[in-house]
Amino acid sequence: MNQIKDIYDKIQIYQDIINVRRRINAGVFTMLYFLYTMIGNVFGIVLSVIILFTTTGNIGHIILLLNIAGALVSLLIGLKSLEDERKYLRSLLFEIRDKV
Repeated sequence: MNQIKDIYDKIQIYQDIINVRRRINAGVFTMLYFLYTMIGNVFGIVLSVIILFTTTGNIGHIILLLNIAGALVSLLIGLKSLEDERKYLRSLLFEIRDKV
């Protein structure tokens, strides 16, 4: 029975390690996606600010300001999501490190 318990414990550790590796792989692709969208938002903000100075009319300015505000909110959400993902992966790694 002790051998079966030891084998079961080792299998659980290996499953946890595999799950962490899968999560890291998914986290890397998520990070790349967020970086891509955040870079796009930064370029969108810069272009909107440039256009803001060349546009005449109140409606055009209001639309551009809303566009800039939306891009800033999206940028902040992306940064927060990256930070949350990093914290989650770090907690998984510490949990696995204690088992191994």
